[in-house]
Amino acid sequence: MRSCLKRPGPRVDNPAMSVRAAALLSLFLAATAAQAAEPGPQAAVQAFYELRMSQLPNGGAPDAPALKLIAGMLTPRLHCLLKTAHRYDEAFLATQPGDKPPFVEGDLWSSLFEGPTRVKAQPARLGRDLAWVPVRMFFDDGGRTDATGWTDTVLLARIDGRWLIADVDYGGNFAFGNAGRLSGVLSEQLQRPDPALKWTGREVRACP
Repeated sequence: MRSCLKRPGPRVDNPAMSVRAAALLSLFLAATAAQAAEPGPQAAVQAFYELRMSQLPNGGAPDAPALKLIAGMLTPRLHCLLKTAHRYDEAFLATQPGDKPPFVEGDLWSSLFEGPTRVKAQPARLGRDLAWVPVRMFFDDGGRTDATGWTDTVLLARIDGRWLIADVDYGGNFAFGNAGRLSGVLSEQLQRPDPALKWTGREVRACP
């Protein structure tokens, strides 16, 4: 006896739904591939210091060409602080040409005034969207190899899937070196009004 039940017909997918699903899958795969291609925090820090030691002058706040070279490796706030620091130096020189501005000399990226000649980024300590990378730094001078060195720690923030340098925590103990944090060294001076320079301190408050 032939069954009266109808066999289910072939499944017909919604073409619009299939196209949308394929598009979403493509976007997901592209985003995953892009994140995989981006360096992790340890590699990002090592790449930054290699670039700084090889191509950037070892003096103070970077000027416009130098800042453009490293802009893609910095958070928007640190980029803004450095740009404002260079503006402060220019205002200082315009009104007091015989004196040295606060950010014209010395390495801002390490504890040592002269800056390192060798660095080795260490494994990162990770937070949700933050990372702390200790960096072993050495200063070889006149054929003498620095076997002791010191450790500064770089703070990074993950923005749009990329690890960007947000700050440097100075860990060295030098008589004429930097202490505290890079952001503190910059903002402490930049927030201070100076009528002689026509500097109000509000310039730095525009930084995100």
